[in-house]
Amino acid sequence: MERKHWIDGLRGLCMLAILFDHTEVYYTGNNIIPYAFYVTNALTIFYFLSGYLFYHSEKEFDLSHKITSIIQHLVVPYFIFTLLISFPKWLVHGREGNYWEVIQGIFMGQASWFIAALIIAEFIFSLIIYLSRKRLSIITVCCLAAFSLSALLDNELKTVPWQFQNALQAILFLWGGYIYHVYENNFDRINKTLLYGVSIPLLFVLKYIEYRWDMNMFINPVDIDNYIVFLTDTFLCAILFTTLFKNLPNSRLLSWTGINSIVYYFLCGGVPLLISMGMNTINYGYEQHYERVIIAFIAVYFLASVITWLIMRYIPQITGRS
Repeated sequence: MERKHWIDGLRGLCMLAILFDHTEVYYTGNNIIPYAFYVTNALTIFYFLSGYLFYHSEKEFDLSHKITSIIQHLVVPYFIFTLLISFPKWLVHGREGNYWEVIQGIFMGQASWFIAALIIAEFIFSLIIYLSRKRLSIITVCCLAAFSLSALLDNELKTVPWQFQNALQAILFLWGGYIYHVYENNFDRINKTLLYGVSIPLLFVLKYIEYRWDMNMFINPVDIDNYIVFLTDTFLCAILFTTLFKNLPNSRLLSWTGINSIVYYFLCGGVPLLISMGMNTINYGYEQHYERVIIAFIAVYFLASVITWLIMRYIPQITGRS
């Protein structure tokens, strides 16, 4: 498949949103901007784009090739990065618990919940596509069943091996991206003015409802107060930003960030923590000055980008690339 730069750009934007959220939390100790305003959308768009890339017009779905790709580009980086940062992370957090428990957490898929959930979701989604012989009706039923099971487990299982509950939820967004790709020509024919004119005001209304009634929209752990609002918000936002980025000029910086988003993701805890600690050390803490969060975020993005460049320049093999 020819590389589609709009996917890289949108992934880059989502990665910036996640980096900003982590910066805000580490620097201020809390989410000043409500989590549901943008973080849930950024994470579900990642799933949506992953599902988009599952679809190929060829008659047969190559299961072995897809499984190999998941292992190479997700499983291997997961273990390499989480093991590399496990000891420094343990030291920074004051040696909380036994270090062996940290290692156990890695092998139980608890060290990076989003990547772990994506791995399991992609494995299951691959099997669904393969066993269904790409029949959309069967794929849809299976994905809806997986999502329903995730909702039924809500408030029952908060922590399970390899984020199984989160993976079941993610499968529906993989399906959304897959279906979008199948009917991409139809989506492209939608009048853009009408789409923007309807979807943007509706998103503002949904965000106001979520804020006004203090709705939980967490996907880790799965804690959704209103699934109608949640699904309308997440899918509408995914389609809106997909359409928008397909019609915007390519941004090299955003695209580069998106191409290397898996590296950024593994850095999105440690780098904001280090920058926050450094700024507090020089007596430049938050102190109710939100502009300092912006400064901290710029520093986080710069440092994370430098580390990412060094990794991709000298040891790209750890990300599954040669």
